[in-house]
Amino acid sequence: MIQTLFVYLFLTFFLLFFAKYTSSVKQKSIGYPMFIGLLIYSVVFGMRYGVGMDHLSYLDDYLDISKGGEHNQMEKGFFYISKLFAFFDFHYVLYFSFFAFVQLFVLYYVFRCRKRVYVWLTYTFMIGCVWLSFMNGIRQITAFVFFMFSIKFITQHKFWKYVGCIFIASLFHKSAVVLLIFYPIFKQKLFFSNLIFQFFLLISALIIMNINVIQDVFVKLEIIGRFIGYEGYTDMVVNHFDSLLFSMERNRGIGFYSILLIDMILILYSNETRKQFDHSYGIMYNLYFVGVLWHYVFNGSVIMGRPNYYMYGFQFVIAAHTLLYLFNQYKCNRIRSKLYSFLGLVFLYFLIFCATMYRMDENTSRFIFFWQKELYYLK
Repeated sequence: MIQTLFVYLFLTFFLLFFAKYTSSVKQKSIGYPMFIGLLIYSVVFGMRYGVGMDHLSYLDDYLDISKGGEHNQMEKGFFYISKLFAFFDFHYVLYFSFFAFVQLFVLYYVFRCRKRVYVWLTYTFMIGCVWLSFMNGIRQITAFVFFMFSIKFITQHKFWKYVGCIFIASLFHKSAVVLLIFYPIFKQKLFFSNLIFQFFLLISALIIMNINVIQDVFVKLEIIGRFIGYEGYTDMVVNHFDSLLFSMERNRGIGFYSILLIDMILILYSNETRKQFDHSYGIMYNLYFVGVLWHYVFNGSVIMGRPNYYMYGFQFVIAAHTLLYLFNQYKCNRIRSKLYSFLGLVFLYFLIFCATMYRMDENTSRFIFFWQKELYYLK
């Protein structure tokens, strides 16, 4: 546990330091300090072993490709990058470091003209333990960050550039093709702006949260699931192989209620925060809010949570912008309610970090270097 806490807190401290320093840089790049911070993050996470079950599967596939194995089921972009690293006989540490760097570089590049959000983006990413999903679901998260980059082309009405970005995203995960439908939807400046209506929908989602509809829904969508790259999960559902894929009987502790409170705060300040940023932020918030409803309706389902990452995955981004807004409001106007909300949001993210660390033997958050892999285990 000491090693785990040291590594994560060390990384968080240095990334926050680089983010703070970079926030004053006016150039239209992520800035050299942040670039160095991302390199450090990438190397450290590249050396990590057992980030999650998917991560171990990627490791096995990479080692098999190194021995000449063919994996035709892989998306072409991911496969040929894997094959390139295998061709030069690079250690898998470099392989995973590469993807860790690409994910975060694209993420920070999206907000390069809004660097004052870097500090809060780093805080929500690290303390909110978003890195758990980033380094476990490598293919889909890589697709996700390219989708995040493409959103600006919706606001600029540049259809073919948007299609190009989605095509690149689909080279890492087939499910990205469904993101094409968002262009005509969000091309119009339509937003969730009625707070009463939003909270009504959230309460409705919470009410039906305990109705187990996962299996029936997903079996009916089996063909679509297979088409967008979730055939492994559809087989499990259809064959009743793993009830956790469609069961909602999950323990709901500090982490669950902390996330719920975070969502409520983000919705509460959504209109005020959105006025401070451009149209692309509004699109991200719309996606996030739909993801919130999806998250609670299908809470506990791994298989429904995967496609929802394209929407609910924006939570830490929305939280970072909300923290920036609340901090600036108190700093400039001394509004105490904004200070209390700011501190509450910071504290809730800290609770998520504590809850994740407390259950590190169950959620793969324990940090183990690749040379310590004999220490890897899950309860």
